[in-house]
Amino acid sequence: MSAFSRGCLLRAHLLKRPAQSCQSTFLLIAQPAAPRSFSSSQFLHAVKKKTKIPPPPKVQPPKVQPPKVQPPKVNPQKPKLPTPTKAAEPANNDYVPHAYAKKLSELPEPTLLYEAPSHTTLRTVSYISTAFFISYGAYCGFTYIEPHPEAPKWVALTFGTGAFILFTMGGWLSTCPAGIIKTLRVIPKRIVLEKRMVGPQLAQRLPDLVLEAEIRKTLPLPFLPNRKFYLDPHDMQVPEALCPPLTPSEAAKFKAFEQQMKATAQQQAEYNAKHKLASLGTRFSKWNYNVFQAVKRAWTREGFMVIRFVGLKGGREVSSAFKLDVMEGAYALDQGKAIDRLADIRRVK
Repeated sequence: MSAFSRGCLLRAHLLKRPAQSCQSTFLLIAQPAAPRSFSSSQFLHAVKKKTKIPPPPKVQPPKVQPPKVQPPKVNPQKPKLPTPTKAAEPANNDYVPHAYAKKLSELPEPTLLYEAPSHTTLRTVSYISTAFFISYGAYCGFTYIEPHPEAPKWVALTFGTGAFILFTMGGWLSTCPAGIIKTLRVIPKRIVLEKRMVGPQLAQRLPDLVLEAEIRKTLPLPFLPNRKFYLDPHDMQVPEALCPPLTPSEAAKFKAFEQQMKATAQQQAEYNAKHKLASLGTRFSKWNYNVFQAVKRAWTREGFMVIRFVGLKGGREVSSAFKLDVMEGAYALDQGKAIDRLADIRRVK
């Protein structure tokens, strides 16, 4: 009964709508629903496990090794080095001069290699200082040999030590002017034989080019001559080259320095020519500077190069040491390169 009443109410409700909507509604109602089976629905089925497909195995191409080809065995033979042949040595160990010495030996006159500057101020300072220290040391010694009885003992000991120190200082200053080379000349042997500068025994041992070294006398006595040595130029040993090779930058700096010194000297000469009174003060200042410089050189031996002359005396080799002044004012042929070519450069012990 309840179902029937609901159907009537639905019918009355549908009649109130337009015809199109009613028609579509009846069409929907009239179509029977398609039968549905629970077995055919995929929604209610259980989820199947996905089977993993293994990837195909990686197939590596076979490695093809190239055939080993062994090189033919060759026995290497070391090339034979040529045996060095010894140069023929000169007979009796005579000195063979090189081209420069041979060129100088062919000149008609002696060649001046070196000339020292004036050492008047240096020698005067050395002699005066030596006389002062020795005289004052003698005064201290003789005064306190027999001290006063009331004087302490340390007074005589102190002044005796002072006198010994003064004697030592005077002796050191007295040796400064000794052994200074004045000139170095090379003379062809024929000139030496013509003027009989050496004895016949020494003349036989000398080469074609002879070195003459003149040494200043130690004491300024007029009747004492300067000493002279005649020897082989190769027997002169110097500790280092007087004019070592310069790099391009050093040569440029040296050239610029020489030009600057020449310009300064020219300006000073022009100033002295225009100012006579001021030039006297400049000369006195320069003389005073030279005196103090000489005192310094007398104590320190600054500006002297020690060289040795090797010779035979009594059948044995003897070397004598002398001093070569290399300060400003000395003259050297070709800026000292001539001595470097002729002398034996070695470290003086």
